[in-house]
Amino acid sequence: MPTRVSGPFLRLEDSVHVTRRSLLRTGQFRRALIGQFISQTFDAACTLLLAKVFFFGTTGDPASSQVMSAAATAAIPLLLGGPIAGFMVDRFPRRALLVAGQATRAGFALLYLGLVITDAGHHVYFVAAASLCAGRVMYAARVASVRHLVRQHELVAADSLMLSLSTVAGASGAGLGAAAYVVAGPAGFMFVAVGQLLGAVVYAGLGVPLGGGREHVPASVRQVAAALARPKIRYAILATSSHRMAVGMIVAVTVLSSGSLPGPAEAQYGLAMGAVALGAFAATFSAEWLNEHLKRRAVSMLSFGAAATAVAFSVLAGSAGSRVACLFVLGHAFQTLRVSADATVQKNAPRGSGGRVFTAYDTAYNGAYLLGIVLGAAFIPRSTPGTVLTWCTLWFVGAAAVFAVMSREEVTASPGAGLAGQAESALPDRVLLDLVGPAAERHARRVQHVVLPERGVIVVPEGDHRGVEGRGD
Repeated sequence: MPTRVSGPFLRLEDSVHVTRRSLLRTGQFRRALIGQFISQTFDAACTLLLAKVFFFGTTGDPASSQVMSAAATAAIPLLLGGPIAGFMVDRFPRRALLVAGQATRAGFALLYLGLVITDAGHHVYFVAAASLCAGRVMYAARVASVRHLVRQHELVAADSLMLSLSTVAGASGAGLGAAAYVVAGPAGFMFVAVGQLLGAVVYAGLGVPLGGGREHVPASVRQVAAALARPKIRYAILATSSHRMAVGMIVAVTVLSSGSLPGPAEAQYGLAMGAVALGAFAATFSAEWLNEHLKRRAVSMLSFGAAATAVAFSVLAGSAGSRVACLFVLGHAFQTLRVSADATVQKNAPRGSGGRVFTAYDTAYNGAYLLGIVLGAAFIPRSTPGTVLTWCTLWFVGAAAVFAVMSREEVTASPGAGLAGQAESALPDRVLLDLVGPAAERHARRVQHVVLPERGVIVVPEGDHRGVEGRGD
């Protein structure tokens, strides 16, 4: 059967399709998903209990000072916890970090209960900040472990499935936390602690190496910086950060502009964030198909183009419904871009630096989102919402043009020892194991750099990867 040659934006027609059902047949990956679901469910339950007991109190409305303190607390794990998480994930065994992280979260839940009993609620912000830093470590450990659980061409499907599960876990945990508060009040923190310990038991049962610790390949700060400067990783960081910053501005402008959405301020905020979250959740189902049929550059251009169109439509229509629809599209567009960028960073981060590289990427686009919110809030008193949204539309259009021409190609050296080291460091352990002996010959055309025993390095020409390498690049 003839194969259509891929163009600058489309992939090969015979690229390998990865289904979620096939991923779930992998026992260790399935166990990791169960651990993630338990962890995030009870973390969401703890967050709801925390907000109800300490931030909302009995009135149901947080004071302005409380909201500002909560926002400052949430920024700490991004600025401080991110670099610490990257170092720990590369330095210590990741399975041990996941187990210890679950036990630590259980301890924090009991500490919250102790603050209630001793009437020491003024210390809650410090405890919450430390708990959120522990959460960043666990998130980094989970993400850095994915490439040890699945093959390279399954990364996009795995990331998409994990993001879908995160949304379900968050909603389930919120309901569980609300039920626990109604039944037991602050004592519901004990229920949360038991759930987090259950997650530790699940993670402890993982039977495959997840990297870090004795499996760690030392990588210096200079090597990490060089990895961040690699064209594909740099492209992923700049694309997600520039997109996310504009989304933050639009969310801030929409929420802070009086009359832009129906209902009181609390309802407007809930509606705006709900629309973005719903769009992101929907994207976890379509992102796999897009990444199977479109190259990374095309996915980026499509994400920026869809965002520009949605914002322009909301400006022209001027209705509350168009603004909600715009936020839905923005959430969908960014999540689509994020799924492909996550897989790119996971695959291209050299061994020994995966945790630090991914946390730097994650910190960049989340920091850009906070910056966008601040900029949007600052522009509101000085400009009209329509003007700010128009500038955001132009930003998306300009970014689409920039990322259409920005280079993503690696400089390929001639075969030799140096290239062999680069190829080996770029491949996950599971793929390296798959490429030993006769299997190397069968898989030689599936990866760009293949280390063959006693034969040096085979460099497969660009565009001859049969679609397997493409979805992870």
